[in-house]
Amino acid sequence: MIKSILTLSLLATFSVLQAQRTDSVSLGSPITQQVPRPLATDSISLGAATGGFSYPNDVYYNMQTGAKTTVVGYNWHLAFAVRKMSPPTRFMQAATILANEGRGVSVFQSPLSWSTFDTAGYTSWVNPHNSDSTWDLGALNTNRNGSNPFDFGWGTYDMNSHNIVGATVYLVRMIVGSGPSSTTTFRKVMVSSLEQDSIWTIHYANIDNSDSTTVTINKSDYAGKLFAYQNLNNDTTYNREPATKWDAVFTRYGAYVTQFNQTIFSTNTGVLTFPDVTVSEIRGTSVEEALPGTFINHITAIGTDWKENPGPGQPSFRVLDSVTYFTKDAAANENKFVFSAFRGSSTGVIVFKRASTTPNTITLETYPMDVFYNMETGKVKTTYGSNWHLAFAIRNAQPPFNVMQSTTILANEGRGVSVFLSPQPLSDWNVFDTTGFRTWNNPHNSDSTWDIGALNVYRDSSNMFDFGWGEYSQITHDLEATKMFLVRITTGVGQNATQQFRKIKIDKLAFDTQWVFTYANIDGSNSRTVVFNKSDFAGKLFAYQDMLSDTLLDREPSEKWDLLFTRYGANYTQFGQTVFSTNTGALSYPTLLTSKVSSLPTDSAIAGVYTNNITNIGTNWKENPGPGQPFFRVYDSLTYFTKRDNNREDKLVFNSFEGSSTGLIIFTKTNIRLGTGLTNVNGNILSGMYPNPASNTLYLEFADNQTYTVTIVDVTGKALLTTTASRNNNNIDVSALNPGMYFVRLQNNISHTAARLIIR
Repeated sequence: MIKSILTLSLLATFSVLQAQRTDSVSLGSPITQQVPRPLATDSISLGAATGGFSYPNDVYYNMQTGAKTTVVGYNWHLAFAVRKMSPPTRFMQAATILANEGRGVSVFQSPLSWSTFDTAGYTSWVNPHNSDSTWDLGALNTNRNGSNPFDFGWGTYDMNSHNIVGATVYLVRMIVGSGPSSTTTFRKVMVSSLEQDSIWTIHYANIDNSDSTTVTINKSDYAGKLFAYQNLNNDTTYNREPATKWDAVFTRYGAYVTQFNQTIFSTNTGVLTFPDVTVSEIRGTSVEEALPGTFINHITAIGTDWKENPGPGQPSFRVLDSVTYFTKDAAANENKFVFSAFRGSSTGVIVFKRASTTPNTITLETYPMDVFYNMETGKVKTTYGSNWHLAFAIRNAQPPFNVMQSTTILANEGRGVSVFLSPQPLSDWNVFDTTGFRTWNNPHNSDSTWDIGALNVYRDSSNMFDFGWGEYSQITHDLEATKMFLVRITTGVGQNATQQFRKIKIDKLAFDTQWVFTYANIDGSNSRTVVFNKSDFAGKLFAYQDMLSDTLLDREPSEKWDLLFTRYGANYTQFGQTVFSTNTGALSYPTLLTSKVSSLPTDSAIAGVYTNNITNIGTNWKENPGPGQPFFRVYDSLTYFTKRDNNREDKLVFNSFEGSSTGLIIFTKTNIRLGTGLTNVNGNILSGMYPNPASNTLYLEFADNQTYTVTIVDVTGKALLTTTASRNNNNIDVSALNPGMYFVRLQNNISHTAARLIIR
């Protein structure tokens, strides 16, 4: 006997443990789309002529951010590399010496020594230039012996001292201004040494040896830069480059150009790129369609030939059509770059457009899926949630209470649909005017019942034949249109959102069996009249219309479901202000009852009063913890109970919610009572109700000692009075009710019934 009891106890315990299960649903990760980034217009200015120089400024530019740094471009004459050698290939970058050829500086290599220096015939001397392809060869490096790896042009590497020692003397000519008003000064220069790839020593003086100066430059003082810039007139070394990343410098530079079969050296206005920035130039293809080709590491790959001088008397240079540049930095950040205008020397303004070629990922929708869920069997169906805009009731009227359920029209408010009631009469359908629509009444679906959708809200409750969008005709026995609506459909999120509009009228609901409705663009184009029979969707709550694709959808599962995890709209009050918002949560099937128990441990909570409010579970089981937090916070000590019409009861406790990144909701459910089918419907609750007709006080006589919720509703199903009653508290004041027919509904956790009441 003891063994049998123990066995039964263990089996009972095992059954309870089996009934508890952790499950999850996912409303899906965000739906995103990659779109090309739009070209943003920007500009820089090299400045109007000043100090004897056209285009007097340099502008360093960051292709990713658009950050620009403007510095004076003519305050230096020679620039000395501050990068270190990088074996095995990058030796020259450490010993480069540039001349400011874009601002009047020319270098001549003297055949004489420092002490015997003479400028006679200097114009016939070798006149070296900066490379137009790399920063690693400046004017003072050009005439090196390429077969000698120790020759750097201005000096030779000494294997004993490990210094580069200079022996060549240069004449530096500096011209300020142009034409007859220009001035020319000269310096003789010798680069004495570059010690240990660290310290430059430069010696320069006037031709007659006056104003002799020796300058030392320590590379460590210019960390992260390419060059230190020496002014030979005021004996100043400048740190000109920005401390932040730059990809290109808008400047003046010297380069060879070939025209009419003749190659000459000229001064150019254009763009030089940072050493590790590569460029792809595309010509002959529209800038909208251009795609990058081969990238080359050439500092004048953008250069100056994106424009041409149209000739004397023209206000601006002409920017060439169908020329697109793509730049890529060392981190593989790729940008598209297109010139728009060049104002010339009057302003030095260059206008261009740029954009990252990395597509912009835009969020089209968060929580894109709906999940229909059965508390007994789990997930029933997962389906896309944004493929409908209005939903039309399929259930038939069940007088006296459930009349509205047959006429409901919902809006998909959780997925960007808004409805506005037009103030115009239905006769103005063909001249529908949306002026000031934001001030029109903006009805919402009920957040307590499936029986009142956005298009039902503005019904006249005193008129039992008014259902919001139309009225019942006692002649045709159809519900016929009385109003028309504007439907705004928003797709996308935030700045990427787009809106479309449709006007709609519900022509009729014929004999509670056939829906007929018409919608169109505001101007009447793309007009559609949809006709369908409720019988085509037997067993469902709604048929769902997509007004963009003109498709009528059967979205609900054929199997029984209890909860719909979805996005929905609802009003909420915070800080004394009520606002309408979009929520993520669970809606209950019409016949599912729910009970919410808070502030008690979930393992000891028991069900309280059950309600058929469809948002009793809703969204308030969680809160957003704020920016930067990975997940929503699920409230402790919060338990939900669900009860089906067959009395099956389940306990539901939410565990976590990962938010829009995955849409994953994790919960634990426990079956606490199997369905018995013994619910007392129209049983022996009331033994009497009098007087009937009544005018002031109604008395109820109960057949048991239970307490019941008593609701008095009108013929449309609208609740007018709700109270509680029992055998010891059985009188109800009905004096506020208007004369007419009503129904008295009594309900508790296990039984319910209804009776007809006349008020006179």
